[in-house]
Amino acid sequence: MKFYHGYGPCTTSALNVAFCYNVDVLATILEEKIIMASKSLRLDAELVDAAMLTGKVKKRSAAKQVEYWASLGRAAKENPDLPIDFIEELLEAEEERKHGLLAEYNFG
Repeated sequence: MKFYHGYGPCTTSALNVAFCYNVDVLATILEEKIIMASKSLRLDAELVDAAMLTGKVKKRSAAKQVEYWASLGRAAKENPDLPIDFIEELLEAEEERKHGLLAEYNFG
């Protein structure tokens, strides 16, 4: 018996079925562009401590806080003419949009 998926036939052996399943899942993830890569980085202890403290206030883990700072820094670098506070508000608005928290504004 053979199974078919988007990349050709697979035999029924457990290894091949698992491989084909994983290929299909990976293809789906790639098509939806939902790829999350995690790698270990060495960071300065002071940066990690600051991220832990700020993260507690903002209800984020230290890793998520460093990730937020990195996205904020990237956006600031790409838009040097915009004030950092404005960029931060734009990033927050984008997250609200992603989670369906925005409401239509009626003028007048």
